[in-house]
Amino acid sequence: MINTKEKNLDAIMKYQAISSKEVLNVEEASIFTGYKKSYLYKLSSEGSDLPVYSKCKGAKLFFKKSELEQWVTGYKKTKVSDVEEQIKEYLLND
Repeated sequence: MINTKEKNLDAIMKYQAISSKEVLNVEEASIFTGYKKSYLYKLSSEGSDLPVYSKCKGAKLFFKKSELEQWVTGYKKTKVSDVEEQIKEYLLND
């Protein structure tokens, strides 16, 4: 019971610390995005569109929280109704 409370308190403290920061390290970025650190390292080494900063190859990784937020939410799935609406607009404008 105490272990669970301690873990919850630790998690709350980490989230509070992250919420007040503009630049995150890889551990904080992992907590913020929900992705494992190893996955973030993999994406950064593959040249993906992950917004990551590093002083040189093999150095620590840093992330701007605002850019991570855009990256995580940047791939909105399109609903069928949205596509149908776009088609209607296109056909009406021709």
